[in-house]
Amino acid sequence: MRAPLRLTDAQMTAVTTAASQLPWASRPAFLQRVAWELREHADPGDGDVDRALRAALAEWADQQHRWIDPG
Repeated sequence: MRAPLRLTDAQMTAVTTAASQLPWASRPAFLQRVAWELREHADPGDGDVDRALRAALAEWADQQHRWIDPG
């Protein structure tokens, strides 16, 4: 079992601020994606958290803009 993810107060504020910009329904998946991005970092630095947030936001934005063929 992996150790819990440890973030500084400033890093946690960045994560919660980013999540707060998304619709409620999107937040759990977004937070899971951020955690997944940080999975290899036992003690993530600010740059690691920033990259994880950018990747999760980019994936969320990509999913929002996908064309769905009405069939």
